[in-house]
Parts: sequence; structure tokens; C-alpha cells
Amino acid sequence: MFGIRGLTNQVVTAELPSPIESAQFDTGYAGPGAHSPGLVYWDADNGTLSVMADITDVVLQVGQESYLRVYNDSGADIDDGDVVYISGAEAVTGHPTIELAQADTFATSLVAGVATSDILDGTEGLITTEGVVRGLNTLAWSAGDDIYLDPSVAGGMTNVEPSIPDFVVKIGVVGLDSATDGTVIITHTGALEVDTPVVFTNFIEQNTRNLDEAIHGIFEQIVNGSALNNGAPINVTNGLGKLFFVFNAGADFTGSITITGTSVNRNTGVETPGDTDVLTVSTLTTDNSSNDAEGNVRHAFVNGLISTKWFKGAVAITTADTNFTDVDVWNIAFEQVNDSDRLELTTLDATMLATNNSAWFYGYLYVVEVGSNQLCDISREVSLELPVGETAANLAYRLRKGNVGKTLDGSTDGFWLDVHFGPNAQTYWRNVTIKVWFDVGTNLR
Repeated sequence: MFGIRGLTNQVVTAELPSPIESAQFDTGYAGPGAHSPGLVYWDADNGTLSVMADITDVVLQVGQESYLRVYNDSGADIDDGDVVYISGAEAVTGHPTIELAQADTFATSLVAGVATSDILDGTEGLITTEGVVRGLNTLAWSAGDDIYLDPSVAGGMTNVEPSIPDFVVKIGVVGLDSATDGTVIITHTGALEVDTPVVFTNFIEQNTRNLDEAIHGIFEQIVNGSALNNGAPINVTNGLGKLFFVFNAGADFTGSITITGTSVNRNTGVETPGDTDVLTVSTLTTDNSSNDAEGNVRHAFVNGLISTKWFKGAVAITTADTNFTDVDVWNIAFEQVNDSDRLELTTLDATMLATNNSAWFYGYLYVVEVGSNQLCDISREVSLELPVGETAANLAYRLRKGNVGKTLDGSTDGFWLDVHFGPNAQTYWRNVTIKVWFDVGTNLR
């Protein structure tokens, strides 16, 4: 038997013909009343057939949205409109199990969909994997806003695109902004493509110096302990790169500094003489640098200041409203892995052959992180150390630090490596190979 609801809203029953060649639905139908699981009707508002699910008030618009039946074993109720990820499978039915998604870790950023009704703990429900989720409070947003997985609220959505170190997962777009009848159009619920390996390799056939050998960047001091105030500018000659400022002491360190000189466009190489870069100053710099057993500097700075532009040649640094008594200036360059916006530093390793038992080696990988108002921290993220007394002649050594897990935004941040060979002026190291490994994540938007 099958039922057809006619214009008079009466149910007429008949023997089920075999086969059914076609069925004509009333396109003028005003819609059903109470929810009736399994009821199929023409949905004039959406221009398609709608099917009432076995969950109250859940209606599938055929061809315009997709549902997935899931099981909530998260230990807490999941509300209508919560974003979820698949955590496993239910043993009896095989349906996916779900938990609240959050953009603060990779695992919880692998979004499966959005709950299309309340799903109590220990019960089954439906999530929307593609289509429109209705009945939401979207009043805080505007129609057309991009919506992302929230990094701060489990299961939440936000119209603010997350930034490093959180993950960017676009959920969809706001349809209607309303306190009770808002909609979000779910366009994509994937997370990230990750684990594209990048390796930077440096090979040194023979090292004869006990120096700071910079690899994949430069960090060279060009001013040490200078005053900077309205009557005392700092004049330097820069190579080609950015400038990094360390403000050690001052009577007034709130205001701005202006860098004036020939800037160089990092993409085109076009030079602009007399260009300026104005930087806001709000705090002194904390210099946590130290020395290792051989006297090599281990750099560490918090709240330095870095220029937004590359400069070359003669550069003037001036201020009208600060008074510093001790300022250091560094010429800085660092690798940004072609500006990739999501980087994860995974491994640093080095192989080398000692030719004398007096040989020693220290390698330091530094991370440059740029924050708001060009405040910049430099940290020693990885150290490889082979002190004197731990080597023997004509033996090979491999040093390695893996699973580093340091995330960076390559559009602003980067790294360089300092290596130190000793003793001074001795050819005690051969066949040195140093590798830096990254995973590059590409956000699917």
C-alpha cells in the first residue's frame, strides 16, 4: 500500500503499482502540518522534494543538502548547530561517532559536518555535511560572511579567520542573519592538506674557522649600545634586508621611530630611494642571550622591533618622541619557505666527520616570530651540541632533534641556523651536511 496526500489533504490508499513509472507531486502544495517521518512532498520554497526524517523537525531537501547519521559518544550533549568531527565508529551499527570540533589542534579540525538537531549523549542523530543548516542564531554576523571553525569554542563557528598557530577551516557562508531563523550554507567541511615535506640542506666540505656560520639567513649586529632620541639619530649602512632593533634602556620608550633610506621590493627588486618605514615603540626589549661552553652566542630576544621593509645602503633612524640610551641594531635576513602561511618545523639533523679528538660543534636553529606592531621575538628553538671531549678522530657523527612541532606563519615569520666549528683555525671537520625539515600545510578554503 502507498499513500498520496491530495489537494483536500486527505490520504487516498491504493494498491502499489509495479513498477511506478512516475509520480506527480502537487507543486502548489502549501506544506504539511505536524512532522511525519517518511513523508515526501514538493517543497515550493526550495523547489525540490523534501523528506521528513525520523528525527523531529529534520527535513531533507533532496539534491540540495546531504546528511550523515552519527552516534554521539562524546560524554556530553551536542546542540543543533554545533560543528563536529568524526572520532571513531559505534561498535554495533558502525555509524561514525562524533565529538565537538575546534580549530586549536589538527585532529579536532578535521570537520565532518554541523549538527542539524540536538544529539543527546548516547543517541544517534544527523549532521549536515553539505547544504543549509537552519534555525540558528546568526545575528552576530552578516549575510555573506565567511564562517570558520572557532579555535576558542568547542563546536563553535566564527566569522573571524583564525591565524597561526590555530587552523583555518572554512565551514561555509552566512545565508540569513537572524536571532532564531538564521542559516549557514555549509560549503566545505574538510580541514587541511598537510605533511608536504620541505628540506633545506647545506653541505660543507671542510670547515677551517671558529666563527658564526649563518645558514638560510643572516643576523649581524651593525650598531651596539647607541643612543636614540630627538637630537641623536642613528645612521647605519645596511647590507640588504630588514633591520631588527633591540631597545635595552631608555627614559622614554613610548612613541615611534622612522627608518629612512633606499627600500627594496622583495618580489620585484625595485628600489625606492628616500623611502620611510614608521614603527610604533611601546616597550623595552628583553635580551635573554647567553654563551655556550665555547663562548658562542645563543641569541634570545623578546619584544624586539623589526622593519616592515627591506633596506640597503645608508639608512637613518630617527625619533621625535622617544628617548633611548642603549639601542642595538641588527641586519637580519631569514628563510620563510616561500611565504607558506602554515609551517611546522619538524627536524634538524647534522652529519659530520671529525678528524681530531679536539673537535667540537654547536648548531642553533633560531625562529623569528613577528607579532602586532612589528614586535618581534627571536628564540633558539633547536640546539645540536657536540662539546670538546665527546669526539674522537676519524669517526662520523650524526646529531638530530626530531618531533620539534613548532608552527610558524611563513608570510611573516621564518628561521635561520647558526653553526660553530672548533677549535679555531683547525681543519678538524669534514663532510658536514646539515638538514632542516618542515611540513607545509595548505588550508582548504
